[in-house]
Amino acid sequence: MTLANLTAHAPAAYELLHRVGLERRRSRARRAASRAGWLGLGVVLGGGLALLVAPRSGPKMREQLGERARRARDYLTPGLAAQDGRTANAP
Repeated sequence: MTLANLTAHAPAAYELLHRVGLERRRSRARRAASRAGWLGLGVVLGGGLALLVAPRSGPKMREQLGERARRARDYLTPGLAAQDGRTANAP
């Protein structure tokens, strides 16, 4: 029997800990990342579903979204330009 055979048939660390009663828990960061992933997936699926059942056709919906984006850009642009001017004059 070789070392490769022994490692191939050895139980995994999680299996050993389970047998002893010392199961490992996932870290908080890993659990939070998993939840954030599911939340992101839900947002994407919900947005896609909303676009599918929207009462407007595709070109009309794109036109409306484009108009809203332009209005948001125009609304934010003066504030951003003023902010850039303040940072350029800062000591």
